[in-house]
Amino acid sequence: MNTAQVAEQFIRCYRSENPASKYELYSEDCISIERPIGKDFYEVKGLVSIKEKSKSFYRQFNEIVSRKVSEPILDANTFTVTISIEYLKDGEKKILEELCIFSVENGKISREEFIYEFMGNF
Repeated sequence: MNTAQVAEQFIRCYRSENPASKYELYSEDCISIERPIGKDFYEVKGLVSIKEKSKSFYRQFNEIVSRKVSEPILDANTFTVTISIEYLKDGEKKILEELCIFSVENGKISREEFIYEFMGNF
């Protein structure tokens, strides 16, 4: 798959009832970088570790109300989307918005990077 096809499939997976199906698009040695604004960034390597990081991330929310993903902005080997997650935490509705940058090599996502403002409200 080329970058546009990977981006299209990623969005389809994210919008589906099973957003974890997106991991079929990832390489086994993928790198994930979290860059919360105002905090230190951290990096996770390998698909198994990325899946665990994602589970841990979503456990922070009491309830996910909605998830939205934008249409992609494409470059030769990169695509970018914005993701918005509306969630409940201690009875209060909150929104997390993040910029997501994905690199594609050999038809698979080889790197993901998330940039968002850390509000200390997870």
